[in-house]
Amino acid sequence: LKEGLDNIASLNEQMDASRENVVKSMEDVASVSTETAAASEEVSASAEEVNATMHTLNQFTVELDDIASHLTEAIDKFEL
Repeated sequence: LKEGLDNIASLNEQMDASRENVVKSMEDVASVSTETAAASEEVSASAEEVNATMHTLNQFTVELDDIASHLTEAIDKFEL
């Protein structure tokens, strides 16, 4: 009987250690998930910023093309 109780106590300790390992692993996964979500938000914000910059650059390109056209027209008036 004592041997059986000792065996049960030993198995109980092993189960407790395993439970602690599982809890630790779950906490690690939760931590990594949180970090991944934060990184994803940063990437999304950066992508939005790049998109806005590209839009602004496109507007400047259109304006520069318009200025170049006007300059070409002005130069053509002075050709000999």
